Amino acid sequence: LRAFPQAVFLFCSAELSIDMKTLFLALFSRRRLCGILFALAPALYVALSPIWTLAFDSENMPADAMVLAEADAPLRGGDWRELASGAFVREYTRQNGGKVEFVALRMDPQRCEIVLCSAALDGGGPRTPEQWAREYHLGAVINAGMYLPDDLTSTAYMRSGDKVNNGRIAEKYGSFFVASPRQPSLPNAALLDKDVDDWKFLLPQYEVAVQNFRLIGPEGVQRWPENGPRHSIAAVGMNAKGEIFFLHYETPISVYEFVRILREESGLNLTRAMYVEGGAQAVLGLWTPTKKIYRMGRHPANFLLGGPILPNVLGVRLRQKD
Repeated sequence: LRAFPQAVFLFCSAELSIDMKTLFLALFSRRRLCGILFALAPALYVALSPIWTLAFDSENMPADAMVLAEADAPLRGGDWRELASGAFVREYTRQNGGKVEFVALRMDPQRCEIVLCSAALDGGGPRTPEQWAREYHLGAVINAGMYLPDDLTSTAYMRSGDKVNNGRIAEKYGSFFVASPRQPSLPNAALLDKDVDDWKFLLPQYEVAVQNFRLIGPEGVQRWPENGPRHSIAAVGMNAKGEIFFLHYETPISVYEFVRILREESGLNLTRAMYVEGGAQAVLGLWTPTKKIYRMGRHPANFLLGGPILPNVLGVRLRQKD
């Protein structure tokens, strides 16, 4: 580790050539590098910028104090703003003019194409959200799900066309996101519930299928423990109209409280929701000619590194307004 700070400096330098970066990554695997950085990040973060530590105080706040703070300042959503044909965004704050805590992207799947991009399937390696967007011509990007220590393989079932990232159906994961139907009578995109839908029949009927934890169960049942850990959350949702939502809550929050907000927020009207990532890796990116939003998990490592590198994302190809 004696030469590690110099190595990080060189790696982050704009003057370092691509070949040198490739060599660096060969010597220091991404998994090892990120492990070291994430271990050192809190100390480096505090040492380099004590003022910024205030931004992360909520992560160490007792759960009861967090609940009181939230009760004093209810979450407020702004107007839905149309970004493209069939795509609208809404930002939520705790007070007028305050920091945005929660972002919801609402999409009509009849007018927005949702695709799965996976490094394991295209052989290109993990990329930043912006790199995924540029390469695949995407207007929006969110995590496709959690992944294994190989930094490529999803923790549960994931497939695009005939290419399979992970063919295992996880018993404890209760939701599937599906898109691009092979039968015209099916919705262009949907969330399936493992306990309600005939998923064994439906999964093969779609080009894209991704399995993750279920956030909202049948009849809106809350299935998460009330005093769970707090972290940033990325999720995918669906309402009764069949509209699809990309959701990102940056301020650390328990999954229980996040589900409560999803169920009670009348501007969303969600009937189903699926967890796709939490903590530092949780990302939602949106790029249009008139609006750019980039939300990532609240973690000191993201402050130091500029954001996560992801192996699998769900992306949206937006159309210009009619």
